Order: sequence, then C-alpha cells, then structure tokens
Amino acid sequence: MRSAAVATGFAVFVLVIGTVLVAFGAIIFAGEGQWGAVWLLVVLELFFIAGFAAMLHMARQRRRNGGKPPAALPG
Repeated sequence: MRSAAVATGFAVFVLVIGTVLVAFGAIIFAGEGQWGAVWLLVVLELFFIAGFAAMLHMARQRRRNGGKPPAALPG
C-alpha cells in the first residue's frame, strides 16, 4: 500500500463489496428458504468485518510510522 489513506480506502472498499455480495446472496437464499446458507453468509460477513478491522489497524500503524510499512519479523 502507498499510504495510510490508500490502505484505509482499500479496507472500506473490501468491506462494502463483501457486504453487498453477502446481502444479495442472503436475499436469494432466504427467498428459496435455504436458511442454512443464510447463516453461512452471516458467518462469512463476520470474517469480512474481522478483515476490515485488521486492515484498518494496519493502516493506523502505517500512519503512526510516517507512511513506512510495519517492520518485518526477524527470521
């Protein structure tokens, strides 16, 4: 990622696209009465939210470091 603003924008983009796709899928499956699939999509949405939180955390770290990526682990 280039900057904290780009990383934040990408995180928001991924969350919005994922949420829209999950919502459409949930509407379709609910219309067909496949409630197990709807619950599966709800769990998938929780993963999108967790990924969003992780990406936002990385963007905040980048902002604190003056735009530099976080330090790599020694190894």
